[in-house]
Amino acid sequence: MYSEVGAYESSIPHNRYVMESAYAQENAQLRAIRGLAVAYEKTDQLDLAIDLYEALIEKLPDRPLYYYRLGELMNDVGRYNEAIARVKEGKQRDTECGAHAHCVMGSAYEKLGQYDRAKREFKKALNCNDGNFNDYAAKQIDRQEQLKKIEDLKEQKEKY
Repeated sequence: MYSEVGAYESSIPHNRYVMESAYAQENAQLRAIRGLAVAYEKTDQLDLAIDLYEALIEKLPDRPLYYYRLGELMNDVGRYNEAIARVKEGKQRDTECGAHAHCVMGSAYEKLGQYDRAKREFKKALNCNDGNFNDYAAKQIDRQEQLKKIEDLKEQKEKY
């Protein structure tokens, strides 16, 4: 209930209680872990949220969206190579095209300065034709082209 009204800080002790309770059913504990992860995300406690998504994946390894969200959080804290690895694991479990996965990996590659790889991932996302990610992927393809041009100009300037 707290999370539904945006009171994430208030939801933390309640989710912790259910998560740690020996009496709570497994489904209730899983919902509490997920709720706590979201609460930590919303309150900028990203390392704790990452740990909880890792716990969720351990208990529910066939949920690719958990891997993708974990990848997003890892990108947010600068763990780009780990993000790519975890998203690839999730992609192996995804029966859909996985535009979300390609966008997360593209973002990580961009942060690593690998603009061509990033562009390829965003093109893959665009090819999935997922309405939730099409606009974002298209904008990111243009962005990668611009970043690559900037990098090339810097290299040329250093030569002279």
